[in-house]
Amino acid sequence: MGDGYIWGMNYLKQLDDVLGFIDDGDRPSMSFLSVQREFTDILEIHVERILDKLCNDGYVGKIDGAVPKYWITYDGLMFLSSGGYIAQNRNNRMSNIRASVSEYALIIGGVGAALAGLYSLGKIIQVIYTFFRHYSC
Repeated sequence: MGDGYIWGMNYLKQLDDVLGFIDDGDRPSMSFLSVQREFTDILEIHVERILDKLCNDGYVGKIDGAVPKYWITYDGLMFLSSGGYIAQNRNNRMSNIRASVSEYALIIGGVGAALAGLYSLGKIIQVIYTFFRHYSC
């Protein structure tokens, strides 16, 4: 898993990969050193930040000590099985696109209604003008 990680790599994939690594059914918890050894191409400070984020998001629990230990929570298992951070990001982007399309549809509908109203007003003015022109002395 470690090879292929380079600076600037997709952070969402790193989060998913670390969460998946911690979800090792053979061990009840994973030490920080085990995570760091697995992801050798990620700087130590980034491994710490990734683990902190996973803890803050509630997907990983932490036992403090000389060498902290981590385990995946039930929320983490559900999150991982639903596709993790990459899927969440994709879903968020799709929701944003749908919201933008809805906003544009409302704007286009409003402009269309305004144009239809102006066209109708023009026709009414034309009828009134024709009426007065025809019946005036």
